[in-house]
Amino acid sequence: MDDSDFLHEVLNLYEVNNGDEPVNYSNGKNAKFVLNGLETERKANVFTISGVEYTIKAVTDNAVTVSSVSDTDAIFDKIKGFVNEKLMERRYRDFPPLTNEQRRAMDDKEIEMWEEKAKSGLLRGDHMLSGILTDMRMLISDQVKGLGDGRISSLAQIGITTGSKSYK
Repeated sequence: MDDSDFLHEVLNLYEVNNGDEPVNYSNGKNAKFVLNGLETERKANVFTISGVEYTIKAVTDNAVTVSSVSDTDAIFDKIKGFVNEKLMERRYRDFPPLTNEQRRAMDDKEIEMWEEKAKSGLLRGDHMLSGILTDMRMLISDQVKGLGDGRISSLAQIGITTGSKSYK
């Protein structure tokens, strides 16, 4: 079955001809491109690679430059949230690691829920993590010596703080 038979017989599509020129049908072609020196092919013109969405709109022989910017504030907020959450996470001491016998007696969902409780709170009060957090807070609040005219002597004075306290 050729393309026009498929369009007519399966999809019930017919050409509308406003003149004497015949309408040609053809199958689409894969998007072919080179990304970071690697020849690549995709079935669609919109695709995602390593979390970046690309849309190919035209054929070109010229090099195309793609640039992206990371949202460093969002990354920082996620890390800070994770650290704070883990330092304060409740520890469930009644949930030790499961034995093989206990695993056999449970279904997958029960095992998953048990292990989630068993792993929670493992970093609660962790001295190394707490120490890193304390050191970071001190670096932000400490005065920096030798900054020009002396009007600004800490990061807190320009709005970079470690909590809800603001400096003016």
